[in-house]
Amino acid sequence: MAESSARDPGVGQTFGPFELAPGRDRLCFNGVALPLHGDAFAVLAVLVECQGGPLGRTELLARIAPSGHIGSKELWDRVVEVNVVLRENAASAGHVEYHPSQGFGFIVAGTPISNVASDLGQRRFPSRLAPVFGRDEAIASIAAQLPLGRFITIVGPGGMGKTTLALALVDQLRDAYAEGIFFVDLAPLADARLIVHAVASALGASPDFELSHLTAYLGRRQMLIVLDNCEHVVEAAAELVEALLSASPCLHVLATSREPLRASGEWLHRLAPMQLPPKGTELTAQEAIAWPGVQLFVERMRAAGASQPFDDTVAGDIVALCRHVDGIALAIELAAARVALLSVRGVIGQIEKRLMSLGGGRRGAPARHRTLMAMIDWSYDLLAPLEQRVLRRLSVFSGVFTLEAAEAIAGCDTPGQVRGAVLDLAAKSLVATVPQATSPGLRLLDTTRAYASAKLGSNEEFNATRLRHALYLREMLQRAEREWEAMTRTAWRETYSPWIADVRAALAWAFSPAGDPELAVTLTCEAFSLSDQTKMMSDYGEWVARALEAVAALVPPRPLLEMRLRMFPALLHQRLQTDQPASLPWLSRALEVAHETGIARYQTGPILALWAEAFQSGDYPAASTWAERLARVAHDAADETSSLIARRMLAQSLHFGGEHARSRALLHDVLENAGRKTPLAYVPSPVDVRVSMRIVLARILWLKGFAEQAAAVAQEGVEHALADTPLSACQVLALATIPIALWSGGHDECRRRVEQLREQTLTHSFDYWQPWWRLYEGLLARHGGSADVSAEALTGEQPLRRKLLDHLATFDVRLLSAATIRRVEAGTVGWCAPEVLRAHGESLLGRDGRDSEAAAEALFLRALELARTQGALAWELRAATSLARLLVLQERRERARATLEPVYVRFTEGLATADLRAASGLLAELGVDPRPGITQCGALS
Repeated sequence: MAESSARDPGVGQTFGPFELAPGRDRLCFNGVALPLHGDAFAVLAVLVECQGGPLGRTELLARIAPSGHIGSKELWDRVVEVNVVLRENAASAGHVEYHPSQGFGFIVAGTPISNVASDLGQRRFPSRLAPVFGRDEAIASIAAQLPLGRFITIVGPGGMGKTTLALALVDQLRDAYAEGIFFVDLAPLADARLIVHAVASALGASPDFELSHLTAYLGRRQMLIVLDNCEHVVEAAAELVEALLSASPCLHVLATSREPLRASGEWLHRLAPMQLPPKGTELTAQEAIAWPGVQLFVERMRAAGASQPFDDTVAGDIVALCRHVDGIALAIELAAARVALLSVRGVIGQIEKRLMSLGGGRRGAPARHRTLMAMIDWSYDLLAPLEQRVLRRLSVFSGVFTLEAAEAIAGCDTPGQVRGAVLDLAAKSLVATVPQATSPGLRLLDTTRAYASAKLGSNEEFNATRLRHALYLREMLQRAEREWEAMTRTAWRETYSPWIADVRAALAWAFSPAGDPELAVTLTCEAFSLSDQTKMMSDYGEWVARALEAVAALVPPRPLLEMRLRMFPALLHQRLQTDQPASLPWLSRALEVAHETGIARYQTGPILALWAEAFQSGDYPAASTWAERLARVAHDAADETSSLIARRMLAQSLHFGGEHARSRALLHDVLENAGRKTPLAYVPSPVDVRVSMRIVLARILWLKGFAEQAAAVAQEGVEHALADTPLSACQVLALATIPIALWSGGHDECRRRVEQLREQTLTHSFDYWQPWWRLYEGLLARHGGSADVSAEALTGEQPLRRKLLDHLATFDVRLLSAATIRRVEAGTVGWCAPEVLRAHGESLLGRDGRDSEAAAEALFLRALELARTQGALAWELRAATSLARLLVLQERRERARATLEPVYVRFTEGLATADLRAASGLLAELGVDPRPGITQCGALS
């Protein structure tokens, strides 16, 4: 890679296959000048000069338009223009990508913007912001015990530092687990039923996992799962841990809770208070600072800006103060944060008065809890009225929030005042700072949130705050819809998935008697994309059901809201990928309402859902009909986005229907526009078009006789899919890469790909794809043998979907089903029709008599003719080979040669594939010296 430093003006600058000519007057890709001009040219030129970036939005704008003549919207338009031009050149030309924390970067050959995680599960645990004092012995003890006991719960009252200790252990053990350490914060969970989904999400597995899926996924993986804040879901956490440990012998679990989980095999580590000098000991400052409690106090005192020095005159007072608060870490922090205002002696005086009411008695855990509550109460009383109000209202947040969000829900105070109050609360240890991938976040500690929530109560202030919280989330989801087009899918998920717990809380309030039904309905609608794109709202269907009840009672009626809601259950059902139809009457009603608006984007969703119903169930003529209907709607409305979606739908439908030439023309057009991201309002597919179109293109290339090009395009699809979604990976592996390898006889490559498909399927609980990998695995295991190759033997008797049934005979004629023959004869499926007819003919040859040979020959001839009509040279070769073999058996050798040789010589590549080797061997038997590759032109790559 070229250096980014200043260059000789006579020397061009390069980045991968790109070269920027001297003087920046021309940009070439593989030596060919790109047709880019103006600001679009400047965007790519700047990113090439920066070796791909990334550059922040402001910096990039300043570099390409120092006069300020374009803004953010125009910048993104230019980025889209760049991506379209790049796609028109080649898939390897790359694209410009945007990530909110880093800006714009130029991606070449699949290299992501630096440091951008490709999956939510890769960010496994939060970082610690503050040092840990006095926990070395505890860390060593737990680290030594964990491999033996496998399950340890750190138990202690709130504020003792359980989470801090757990994170310190993570730092210590991060290299001890081959499969990694995964941190699961359970505090935001309001429903214990969601604990399995929370763990699955943290692992990077499918959030839709049930417990059986999760245990199967873990298997013998050597990993540590940290379950933080279990106290409000103790029973569910205990059941989960018991199930995981019994199913996964290499798994270890570390939990934190205010009480034991009381699960089988649980070891307890009761967290002691911060260590302090014994009573009656007179210490100098140097001696006192050796004790962890004092270390924490001094560190927090200095962090809060206290000017009082730590010397011998205050050392004794600080020790006494730490004893007053029972050595509770959070209480020490709260006291230290007030030294700047009150001095050490002033803090002691106030705390003594506050704690007098607690009385004496045994220093057990309940007493420490009362001490901490008294300390929080004391800290709260010292706050200014604005700070108190802000703290109360911040308690509505379920997890991490931003300063912007805090300002939105705080009420009528000016943003500057609220911002200052939040920062002051953070300085006083009442608000914690949390590192995140995109920007620092804020959150209330669980103890503080519970206290502030009780202060907020359930009165008028509570409902007003909850309303502002729900409104803010609705606006945020609307902003997410706008930003979708300017962000990668991964960056978008990273940015908005942390808000899911807050969305749930807002929905719960909006649907409550004190809530707002219309807001509940609109918020449910806005949350669909968050649920669909992250797969982390496993309970979204329940909210849709409640919204459907609520929308019927709205006055005046809201038909568009009802239309969207009625569409969602079908879309959610289709994401499960099943042959069973969703509620078609609901979809038909949704389409009626959308049609009445005359707006294409409203009609796109229902038509897309109806198309998906037909396409997934294998009714390709019906799928083509729905795609053509959307094309007409898009044309009438001059809606290019809907038109592009219609072309994608039609390209897929036509290929599976057997019209490969029309399909290929459309898919190339779609790929040329792959840089244009589908807005969320149009319900974008969960599979990137760069993947779905390459699946179809690879299959068509193989059918047309270009096995090598087909494998290359399928590999491009895999690369795009691995940067997209697990579902994308499953589709390209199951529908393109593995079938092409099997059809070509590439069993070693196939084994590697089947293992990839198996891993993706089990990791993400894709039930639809399980029969596929089982079938492929079974075929490979029986390759060359005579064992049972029935579908039931290969797939474990799982129900087979029509798409898989259609593929079976193309892999092995013994897998031909009567159902597939009926589908071919009815014209419901076309892509495999020539091969199904041939397989049917082969099955007849096993019977005795001339009649069976005649029937087989008729089927072979039909297969040949249909393959020629479709332009499916690969199927034509198979049919010609079967017919030629039959003719040889009938002593019609010249006819056999005349049938097979003209087909064989049209191939220009893939001569080592199984079908061409078989045909070559048969031609050799017929005395032919085949010389293929002399008549056919190469395919478009």
